[in-house]
Parts: sequence; C-alpha cells; structure tokens
Amino acid sequence: MFTKCSCQHHWRRPISGGGDSSRAWRLKYMPVWCFHRQSDATVPLSGDLRMMEALKKYNPNNRFTIYPGSYHCSGHDAWTEAYNTDSLYSWLLAQKKFVFREIKIRPEGLQKFAGVYVNSEDTADTVLITVQGELSKITSPQGSTLLRPSAANVFFVRPDLLLTVEFSADENGKTSRLTIIDILNDKRMCYERKE
Repeated sequence: MFTKCSCQHHWRRPISGGGDSSRAWRLKYMPVWCFHRQSDATVPLSGDLRMMEALKKYNPNNRFTIYPGSYHCSGHDAWTEAYNTDSLYSWLLAQKKFVFREIKIRPEGLQKFAGVYVNSEDTADTVLITVQGELSKITSPQGSTLLRPSAANVFFVRPDLLLTVEFSADENGKTSRLTIIDILNDKRMCYERKE
C-alpha cells in the first residue's frame, strides 16, 4: 500500500498497510498519516513501524496513529476509527501538492558540481554537469536540460515534476556522487564523479 504512488492525490493515509521501507524515498514529497491497530494479527504493526521510521528522514511531520485493543472483536479494523476521526478530514483538506521552489546559489557555489559522472551500474551511461554563470545544466545521451536549485545540493527540472538531481560529498567534503531521482517512474540512478 505504501509504495503505490499516484499523481491523483497529494497525500497518503495508509491503514494497516506495511510496505517496503527501502522504497520510502518514493514518498519523500508526500505527507503521510498512517493508522494501525496494535492488536492486528493480519498485517503486523512492525511493517508500518519500519515504514514510518524510514519516512522520518524525508518528512518528520508525517503522522502515525496506533489504536489500542480491538474494534468490535476485530484486531485488524483500524479504518473505522480512522474514518471517524474528524481531524483526518481537516488534515486531508489542508494538504497541498508539492511544488519545488527555486533558491539562488552563487556561481562559485554551483561550480563544485561541474564535471562528468558515470553510472555505478552501467559505465557507458554518463552525464555532464556544466555551469555557466548562475545556470547549471545536465547533459546525457537523451539530451540537455537546465537544473534549478531547491536546496544547496538538490536541483529540479520543473517545479511540478518530481524529478531531482541530488549531489553528495565524500568524507573530505568534495562532491563525489550525483543521484537522479525520478519518483513517478520509480527510478533512482547513482553516478560517481569521474576524476
């Protein structure tokens, strides 16, 4: 339940869902309020606990409600209480679709990202990051596009497109890795900087 991600909604409210916590990155831009019954023997609580813990690094404001005991002799029914919670509907209506916001990075701050990066799994797949003034561009065999900064090391292509280029540094603080994250197409590609 947790790993299905759709453009239709700007939120998730899984109930006794569990999921693959290694794929929590797919929900990094989506608010989540999860519900589970503590006595659930059908879907173990541990699955939602793992998923919500994994989601914390992306959004510490996600919510998790665990109902005690059973409901009308059912240890699995968490949905009746969840849907009878008025604050759930207020929360749902308050959610907005995530949109990237561009920040300014000085040209000298962008320059540290420039270079050639090689895909960790396919060395024939390379990307080139170039910087010209306050503009940075990514070029691959598929073409070129401008990158817009949304954080010191995170760039996006379009404000409404959940596709990012994220840079990370080695232990010496030098930019060494680039990760392209395409949430809608379920892709996460890692590239190492070529020296």
